[in-house]
Parts: sequence; structure tokens; C-alpha cells
Amino acid sequence: MKDLFGNAILDYQQGNYTEDIYTETSISEKDVLSLPYLFRAFHNMPHLEQHALLLAKGNVLDVGCGAGSHALYLQEHQELNVTAIDISANAIKACLLRGITNAKQQNIFELTNHTFDTILLLMNGAGMSEFCQIVVVLAFNNQFTLQSISQCSITKGFKVNIQPIKRSILLP
Repeated sequence: MKDLFGNAILDYQQGNYTEDIYTETSISEKDVLSLPYLFRAFHNMPHLEQHALLLAKGNVLDVGCGAGSHALYLQEHQELNVTAIDISANAIKACLLRGITNAKQQNIFELTNHTFDTILLLMNGAGMSEFCQIVVVLAFNNQFTLQSISQCSITKGFKVNIQPIKRSILLP
């Protein structure tokens, strides 16, 4: 598997930034993804991402962590136990270089017998599979309502047990 995205992230982390990433799919037009954007600080994140990070608690799983900005914020500023995973070996190398203590190359569909209080599926990770779309639908009651999930468990065969909290938070 070519790791173009991971190569670009690792190059940027190592000071070898030469160009941005251009993406185009059968369901989207050509788009530019600025590499510095992947390395942004909390105050530069969209409000929805900021709110999601502020709701995170306990053991956190950051799925498709990319450059690790969300995991790094939670680890350093919220002092949470974060597991950052991505299928890209080079993205994980960049995360480790940035100081994320628990970053590993891992396919979410092969992760078994772990319990997390928070599962993050932010940015492109949110649309990576039917599972993610289900979690996003559960997490976003309406377009502007984010619902907390009290505990998510991943067991063998990728069965996800979700125990929702009965309150929701209206986002600006």
C-alpha cells in the first residue's frame, strides 16, 4: 500500500514541507488539504472539533489520528489517556515524534477487546466506514447537537456496545 498521506505528514513533521495534498474522489470534487492544517493547535480547530475534545473523558481512542493534533491536545491539556491509531505507519511515526505517548499503526477493524470512554472520529475518519457513520449518527442527534456517549467497548468481531448519556449539548 502506498502511504502518500502518511509520507506527506512525516515530511512536514521533519521540516520537508514542499506542497499540499490534492484529493478527488468519485463523490467529491478536487480539493486542497493544507498540511499545516493537520498540525493545528486547539485554538485553530473548528468549533465543532473543539467541543468534541472538551467532551472527551477517560480512556480515549482517536481513530484515524493522522498527524495527531486531537490526541496531542487531549494528552497535554486535558491529561487524558489517549490511544491514537491510524493505518498509516508514517502518520504514526509523526505522532510519536510530536510526543504522543500511545500512538500505533492499527486498523480499527482489527482492534479487539478494548474499552474506551470516548471514541474520536474527526475529520476524514468520520466517513471511513459504515461503522463510523453509525457512530456519527448516534453522536450527532441533529446537525448542531452533540450527544455524549458514556462508554464504548470494542470486542472481537468489531461489535461496539454504546451506552448513551441522556443529555445533549447544543453547539453554537
